[in-house]
Amino acid sequence: MAGILLYQLLSHRTPWLRSLFGGVFGALAVYGLVCTLSSIWSVYASWTLYKSLEFLLDVSVFAFIVAKVKSVDAFRNVLNWVWAVYGLELVWTWIGAAIWRSEALDELGRLSGVWPVVASNSIGVSGAVISVVALARFLARGGKRADRIAYGLLFCFGFISLVASQTRNSLAGFIVGAFLVLLYERRMWIGAVAAALAVPAVLLTSLGPKLWDFLLRSQTETQVADLSGRTVWWKIAWDLVMQHPLTGLGAYAAGKFAILGKLGIGEASQIHSDWLEVMVGTSFWGLIPFVAAFLGCWWIIGRSYWDRSLTTGEHQLSAEILGVLGIISVRSFLNVELSWHAPFLYLAVVAYAEFLRRQKKERELGFNRRSIEI
Repeated sequence: MAGILLYQLLSHRTPWLRSLFGGVFGALAVYGLVCTLSSIWSVYASWTLYKSLEFLLDVSVFAFIVAKVKSVDAFRNVLNWVWAVYGLELVWTWIGAAIWRSEALDELGRLSGVWPVVASNSIGVSGAVISVVALARFLARGGKRADRIAYGLLFCFGFISLVASQTRNSLAGFIVGAFLVLLYERRMWIGAVAAALAVPAVLLTSLGPKLWDFLLRSQTETQVADLSGRTVWWKIAWDLVMQHPLTGLGAYAAGKFAILGKLGIGEASQIHSDWLEVMVGTSFWGLIPFVAAFLGCWWIIGRSYWDRSLTTGEHQLSAEILGVLGIISVRSFLNVELSWHAPFLYLAVVAYAEFLRRQKKERELGFNRRSIEI
């Protein structure tokens, strides 16, 4: 892929480098450069350099896509490809579960992929994404009945997969994402009805204790409060941030080698929090552009709620993208959804936010030109 991007750049076919250093992409590109620079003082320099360049390549690919895509229909096709990857992962996981029944469920009864190996957490986020995207398209105004039926079935498939994975943070992300979709589509009455039915059922029937047991996943309340051991890692990470406030210990290497490696947890690759990973790896030098890109996405997509200049297609895509952004925002505090290779969901959100920003800018320039001519 790097070769294709280099060819496109040198042949002047696609000015993706200008796209990379503009708008929301620009903030992520600066973050990637800071990560690369941190290899100078990293606890594992070669690992930091490799992972940083890998991240920059991921961002460059999506910057290239945005430079090529000129219409909302074309961008919808790009997103369909991204969602299809996660949907196919779920389909293949269920096929694997039918073939290798005993291997598909772990000791807690959580659904996972057998071949290739796919963790329950990954199944959970895929289920949440497919459910929220299907919900947004089901609620889209002007949709055909056949499409609504298809998206309704897809929602059920995604939600069943989410429940089977027993992934708590994905379930929380789904709730936030679904809420944002209902809010964006001005269908909050659906959420109110669902809450009116669910709350009494949980509080007044045996469903409540069963739901609590489901969320505990055979863990004690202390283990759940400890976030399955994450708080221990995070405390060490914060201590290291305080010890190295100006530099950090190297992007992508600090958590894996300076924390988990010393704790004897070599099989884990990161400390399950984007924000602490960024802080302990690059200090505020990386945190500032990283936060800027994240808040930029929220600002651009969130303000589209009031933007009457959006086309119908842009409005529909904004609803599903906002839902996905809600999911990965929740998960970013308990996993690495935004910074670790390959953050396809986040980069799809960033790409759409940048696409919206550029479309709005072009419309404003067009309006100004017409005003001058008049």
